[in-house]
Amino acid sequence: MIIRRIGLVLAVLISLVALVPALDIGPDPATGQLGVTAVAAAVLTVLVAVVVVVLVVPAWRGSEWAGLAIGGALLAGIVTSFPVFFAPPEVVPAGGVIAAAVGTLVTIAVVAMVLVTSSSLALHALAVIVVIALYASVVSALLTVVPPQAERLVHVVTAVAVVLLYAPLLTLLRRTVGRALYGGRLDPAATAWLVGDRRGADTEVVASALTDAARELRLPRIELVAGDRVLAVGVSPAPSGSVIVTLPLRTQPASAEGSAAPDDLSFRITLRVGERQLRRDDRTALQLVALPLSLLARESALLTEVRTARAALADVREREQLTLHRDLHDGLGPLLTGAVMRADAARNLLATDVEAARDSLDAARSDLRVAVTELRRVVYRLWPLELEQRGLWGAIATRAARSGADLVCPDTTVGLPPAVELALYRIVSEALTNADRHAPGETARVAVDVGQQAVTVTVTNPLPAGDTNLTAGMGRTSIGVRAEELGGYAEIGPTGAGRGNLWRVHAVLPAAA
Repeated sequence: MIIRRIGLVLAVLISLVALVPALDIGPDPATGQLGVTAVAAAVLTVLVAVVVVVLVVPAWRGSEWAGLAIGGALLAGIVTSFPVFFAPPEVVPAGGVIAAAVGTLVTIAVVAMVLVTSSSLALHALAVIVVIALYASVVSALLTVVPPQAERLVHVVTAVAVVLLYAPLLTLLRRTVGRALYGGRLDPAATAWLVGDRRGADTEVVASALTDAARELRLPRIELVAGDRVLAVGVSPAPSGSVIVTLPLRTQPASAEGSAAPDDLSFRITLRVGERQLRRDDRTALQLVALPLSLLARESALLTEVRTARAALADVREREQLTLHRDLHDGLGPLLTGAVMRADAARNLLATDVEAARDSLDAARSDLRVAVTELRRVVYRLWPLELEQRGLWGAIATRAARSGADLVCPDTTVGLPPAVELALYRIVSEALTNADRHAPGETARVAVDVGQQAVTVTVTNPLPAGDTNLTAGMGRTSIGVRAEELGGYAEIGPTGAGRGNLWRVHAVLPAAA
């Protein structure tokens, strides 16, 4: 931005200084009339000065169109020096060609400074500067050694040579000067490759990719945002301006149904000092790097989901182990201990008091019966007795009948892995328990379908009017964890017209766990 403002100051000075010789015109001594060329040059010079002076303030404040207009006016002003290059040698004063070439070179240098923030135009202007400098240098050197008759030939051959050198020169400048000034804006494909060449999907990896993008594009700060949530931040040493813009990402991978990966990604960009809007080349480069960044963000979100599921699974297992420990310690432990003590007492009383011994044995037998009942309850938690006695489909039918639910079950005897059978029964049982709790008196519906690759179960029940108790509890968490630990998934929530009159539990489990 500093270079651009220096160029604007020089542009004003050049345009005002050029007015003095341009307006110092007089009649042709031979004809006594003003020359058309001199008048046209004076008018063009005045117009250039007016454009530069009028637009210098908006260009100083960062207006891109004003800078482009000033650059175009200065380039148009160069036309006034063209006659010097093609006039007969006897008409041009000594050193006139060199002076015109130097003036043109300086003007184009100022144009490059004014257009420094417009990368492509600035590089083209810089290439023109180098070409004119080469032209002036070669012509000046050759004119000192060739006869006067060959001067025009020197001009023509040199002009053709420098025109042929323009394209490779522009490529060289793009790789060197352009890379130093504009970073990855001139090669967004390479920047996208650099950003996407990552291993892992942690939040730190996404932030590192954003930092590389900010440094390559010379942007002070880039934030990757999903809705109102900032996913990652990348910063660079570039001076920070006061303007922040948002750029929605058009190119995004479709997210899987039920996934929590972000779908409304956007960039929140802090512009450079003096900039008021995002430039077109910056926008193009950012849109190109959007795909690898959105892929990284999606991987990071999925990794977070996996970690959350693992933590929930560990929590559920710990709770189940704690419950089992309490059942054994607080339930079976005292009963068995009491039975042993009563059996020992009966043994000691057999020789002296048979009746008391009989009473102790009866009490021990009663404790053992309670212990057997308690043991069955504990075993039921590990593997339901209904599942053991009736099989999967019979156990599901019994559980559905207990809740008064309608059942649609496959007419098949295909066996499933024990882990899948247990998870399927537990999911149906938990869903019907929730239905009984939240919609008493309503008829639930259970539908099970067995495919070659997956088993699908759907439990729906009407919700009473005004029921707003839809927060996630341990039952919903347990259903999701049981499905995910086998490689499946569960969708739980309201459905139907208005998405509020039915509650739906839909789980998909692999047919082979």
